[in-house]
Amino acid sequence: MGVLRTVILASTALYGLVGQAQHMIDLSKADLSKLWRPDHAAHSLMVDSVVLTFDPVAPIGVVRKGLGNREEKAFLTGPVDEELKGLLDRMHTAGGLGEHIFLKVDLLDIQEARVVNSQMAYCRFAADVLQVTDSGIVRLYTYATNTVEKGGADATDDHVLNIATVVDNCLRRTAFMMRSGLLRPEPFHHLLLGKATPAQPERLHPPPGKTIPKGTYFSFMDFRDGTPDTTVNFALKETNKSTANAREVRPKGENYDLKAWGLSDGERFYVNAGREYVELKFDEPVPYTYWVPYASDTEVANAYFAGGMIGGMITASTRESAPTRLDLDPITGSLQRHYAQEGSPSATAQGARNHFCYSRYSKIDTTVVISMYGGEEARLRKGQYHIVQLAPRATSVPMGISIGTATETVNMDTSKSGDQVYLIKVDGSGRITVDHMREDLGYDVIDKLRPEDEVD
Repeated sequence: MGVLRTVILASTALYGLVGQAQHMIDLSKADLSKLWRPDHAAHSLMVDSVVLTFDPVAPIGVVRKGLGNREEKAFLTGPVDEELKGLLDRMHTAGGLGEHIFLKVDLLDIQEARVVNSQMAYCRFAADVLQVTDSGIVRLYTYATNTVEKGGADATDDHVLNIATVVDNCLRRTAFMMRSGLLRPEPFHHLLLGKATPAQPERLHPPPGKTIPKGTYFSFMDFRDGTPDTTVNFALKETNKSTANAREVRPKGENYDLKAWGLSDGERFYVNAGREYVELKFDEPVPYTYWVPYASDTEVANAYFAGGMIGGMITASTRESAPTRLDLDPITGSLQRHYAQEGSPSATAQGARNHFCYSRYSKIDTTVVISMYGGEEARLRKGQYHIVQLAPRATSVPMGISIGTATETVNMDTSKSGDQVYLIKVDGSGRITVDHMREDLGYDVIDKLRPEDEVD
């Protein structure tokens, strides 16, 4: 299995802590006794390896720290694959007779949002459960989820348990599908190990002319896999907040506080929006709904969607008047504002665009070589520029700027936001200087750059 533990970038050796605005999450501190009761089938699974389809040392999201709720990028204390493997090893508590599997993790993303006087901690997770057989690699299952935890005045410490919960639920759901005989193994080519599994929104639509079976869908995976609980009886009462776009209901009777991801009455399907359930529509490629959010101001309304889900977050008493369109994320089942789908937070998000510009005012015109991690990145002549954009890391990235044997090193901070400009100048004697320009001056330079001068 050692060959399967590949990483996307060979930068793990550079991983370390630096004094930047960042928050470190230590999964070894996860109190696993706070998870659900032990599951022998799940916790006997042997997870031999974790493979990532994103940079193992990139941030996994954003937290809010201090009285000002300042945003800080969040990192695990080590490479993501190694930290998740360590967590999974701790979860293996039921002997060595379980199946051997490994995980291809496509998404691990955490976010925080302030809602009135409290904070919410969110976690989104997606992974393929794979297995090595005599005939090659097979995909046993594709799992995804999103969680939310109300953390009082500060939710930052809740991310450790949130991450442990989604990983544990992956094992539990896989074990459930195994013992229910619902797994459908399929061949998996090894060249796909470094690629995220694409979304398949068509799988979320009922067959033509059919409705989604009646029942309680306690999780998004119940919805995606068609495994509702049909033993829980419930009745639904339409609220006065139904609109022409979407019906809104609440469970009534003994199951008034029923906490489920969604409900189907056999005619319509409803997804949890906190205090009520709103009708999910299926007449477009991606299922969607309309919801009138509880909020006393726009900031609070926006906070409902900051983490990509809305269930269990209602705290304000007033409501906005305009329905908000929410699209269902086909990967994790979270609800996101319609216009935000393309820009939803992801562990693979790219950082700032770093412009390395060879000043046209240099005294001589010679070849400047830009190198990263010892490999050549670009060759510039006077007036040309090269753009570097990397996923943010906890450590700075050294960039070598050289003419012949003369070299200057620039430590590029990939955690910065906004465009960065490094102006390279060469004097008459061939001496190199590199100026990391102030933001306002940097944008003046960017405004004057010509597309034909960019070097890939």
